[in-house]
Amino acid sequence: MPLLAFLLLAAATIFRTRTSESAMATRHAIVERMSHGMMVLDWRHRVVDLNLAAKRLLGAEGQEVIGQDARDLLAAWPELLRIITHDAAAYAEVAVNDGQPEHVFDVHASPLFDSGGQCTGKLVLWIDVTENKAAQAANERQRFALAALAEREQVGRELHDGLVQVLGYIKMQAQASSGALERGRPDTANAGLQGIAAIAQEAHEEIQDFLLGARATSRLSSGLWDAITDFAERYSVVYGLRIDLALPQQAQDIVLDPVAQVQLLRIIQESLTNVRKHAGASRVDLAATCETYCLQVIVRDDGKGFDPHEVPGLDDGHYGLAFMYQRAEAVGARLDIISAPGRGTTVLVQVPVAQQAGEYATTPRG
Repeated sequence: MPLLAFLLLAAATIFRTRTSESAMATRHAIVERMSHGMMVLDWRHRVVDLNLAAKRLLGAEGQEVIGQDARDLLAAWPELLRIITHDAAAYAEVAVNDGQPEHVFDVHASPLFDSGGQCTGKLVLWIDVTENKAAQAANERQRFALAALAEREQVGRELHDGLVQVLGYIKMQAQASSGALERGRPDTANAGLQGIAAIAQEAHEEIQDFLLGARATSRLSSGLWDAITDFAERYSVVYGLRIDLALPQQAQDIVLDPVAQVQLLRIIQESLTNVRKHAGASRVDLAATCETYCLQVIVRDDGKGFDPHEVPGLDDGHYGLAFMYQRAEAVGARLDIISAPGRGTTVLVQVPVAQQAGEYATTPRG
């Protein structure tokens, strides 16, 4: 029998027969030795019974609390007041820090009914989930670390391949410019040096993008939206691009799988890189909305736009947009790029949202 169901039965028995010796013996055997806190209330929220663990949690050791109004006893616990005054079963998560290491409790308040179906009171149960929370947090940190490491390795390979090409070009141009000077052709040499300066500037920006992205990825363990906000603000400062954020709390409350968070962040990064390189935009709107079973992220610029059907793809050596589509597909998301010449560009990412509480909003495809 599940713990909560068993305790509901025990609490109902105690509530009905608490004056008998057998009930007191049952109470001592069942609830007084429990590590979980347990309190029974009547229909007017008065304390009918509570065990030693509950007294300790409430700081009521040595006090006579039987008959007290639980709303007075729990005045410092607004979340508990909410669930004990709720008509139906309710739940809250509370943290207790009374000078000791913090403990986290799942607190359940469940109605008690008599044989006629009349509500006679409530059972309030504190279940210590500190160790479970610590294990979950450790597992979460590991998942983020692995996701960030995999992403860092992939981006590092991309950066390495790009730098190899850049350095090869610079070497070739430097040799050509040196030869032009030796042949008395300063104009040709100057053009070559200007080409070197341009490609070096582009490589410098690529490295800046890599460092900004690496910093944002490393911040994901503290929250996706904090990482996105930090990245957007720094990108705006480095490149002088105005980025307006609209991240409502409803969207921020959605929790994505760590791998999905990395991929969504990288899609946003690539979108902003494309704006910087190609759009000639003065402003970017970065927004998130919560739709039915869907987290929607929008990156919209006021740049010159383009015809999406005429953009070179992966086969032509152009990787940016192709990688964005691949990243979206890897986590079951949908990516749409909406643009037209002279009308700016909108990147729309739709990430599926879990329908069950406690699940990730999306899970990467295996």
